[in-house]
Amino acid sequence: MNRALWYRRFGQPKAVLSLETAPLATPAAAQVQVQMIAAPINPSDVIPITGAYAHRVQPPVVAGYEGLGRVVATSGALPFCLGQRVLPLRGDGTWQQRLNCSGQWLLPVPEDIADDIALRGYINPLAARLMLRRWPVRDQQIILTAAGSDCARLLGQWALAGG
Repeated sequence: MNRALWYRRFGQPKAVLSLETAPLATPAAAQVQVQMIAAPINPSDVIPITGAYAHRVQPPVVAGYEGLGRVVATSGALPFCLGQRVLPLRGDGTWQQRLNCSGQWLLPVPEDIADDIALRGYINPLAARLMLRRWPVRDQQIILTAAGSDCARLLGQWALAGG
């Protein structure tokens, strides 16, 4: 049995999220089953629950976009080992115990990267990198306000490193 946080309609997370238990299918061809270690809560997780991204997300859906897990089952000749840590990108929602996702969207995580760093290794780093590509800061002075987030820290570090 698998436990997951579902939302079956849009609304405030406290009002619409529900913990549900249901069987989890075995992985289909080219899929890997991942047991989640941890999944953070980011604005990018919460905002869709409210309906702000209704053009691309339709309930019912398991919440969560980011997280870290370990491979517990695979459907075939995929380059993943049982027990390997991975980031399940584009999975069926990371706020669940186990999920099945396409092997092409799993990113292996080296064992020397701490869990709390690895589990946030998708959304904020990509957002920071895309911002710096779109608005290059080389040879400019920048100000980061309300810069307590992972995204802002990465922006600052990468802007300094890039001149």
